[in-house]
Amino acid sequence: MIEKGGKLTNHTPIDNGIKRVFFDKDNDLGYGDFAVFIYIVMYIQYSDDAGKGADNGKKGYAYTTKTRMMAELSIGKDGLNSCIDRLVKYGFIETRDVPNRYGGKPLQEYKLSDKWRSGAG
Repeated sequence: MIEKGGKLTNHTPIDNGIKRVFFDKDNDLGYGDFAVFIYIVMYIQYSDDAGKGADNGKKGYAYTTKTRMMAELSIGKDGLNSCIDRLVKYGFIETRDVPNRYGGKPLQEYKLSDKWRSGAG
């Protein structure tokens, strides 16, 4: 386990620079924020078509729903929204709203950002 403010070693493919920001003792990021970030990273689409044969306009975005994230991460709605807000604030992700094909509130999609490198937050 990495302690906030502790020495970092790289036993994962996660850039040490990212871990330095997450685990710096002088910020308000926590382990929940890191879990949400890793979850979003796992769902980023890297091809134009997600293997379906037609460009879906989602390359570079994760479009898993908040409901799914809440269930799989065992986190409440307010907690998840707070994590997403902090990830945006610290420059790890950007969001965009897309229409919900079933009606109702727009859905959020998430794109990785390098703004954290310039000290966002």
